Amino acid sequence: MTTTTKTIALTLGVIAAFAALTLLMFSFTAPVEAYNGGAKSVGSKLEVSIADSGRVIVRGAEVASVSDGVIRAETTWGATALTWYVETDADTSFVTKAGSGSELEDIAVGQYVSFSGMIDGSGTALTVDADAVKNWSLDDDRATSTKAELRAEARAEAKNGWGKFISNLAPFHWFKK
Repeated sequence: MTTTTKTIALTLGVIAAFAALTLLMFSFTAPVEAYNGGAKSVGSKLEVSIADSGRVIVRGAEVASVSDGVIRAETTWGATALTWYVETDADTSFVTKAGSGSELEDIAVGQYVSFSGMIDGSGTALTVDADAVKNWSLDDDRATSTKAELRAEARAEAKNGWGKFISNLAPFHWFKK
């Protein structure tokens, strides 16, 4: 073999090994939704805080229903789910993701909300008398995002991101010229 042939064979071997390791690494990762789906996909984090005083702050809960001034929302970690009954009234402030004004009527099933208020300890369910509700799925132009739309967007972003990653690898620049 000539030196040029050896160099080409070595280069192709390194590229094949790198590609195999990259594919192996991605085969052990969780699906895209695990990282980009849910509350994170709309810019919220998932958090539950209940103070000794009964003050509650919940971030990134998924809306399950809205009826008669009550938002039923869930926070989920794996197989564990907490169901919240968020009672609203005329004193409850509603805002969008950007902080502009909103209303209870703007909240829909599948959207993500954060809320704060005092826990109502008179029943067995997790009920909160809300003083504020933030709709993470609602932009200022009132464009809403459902869970299915967010997953589709996350998949598209991940696919685009993977393509950009591959195209920016040094060996693949050879093929662009």
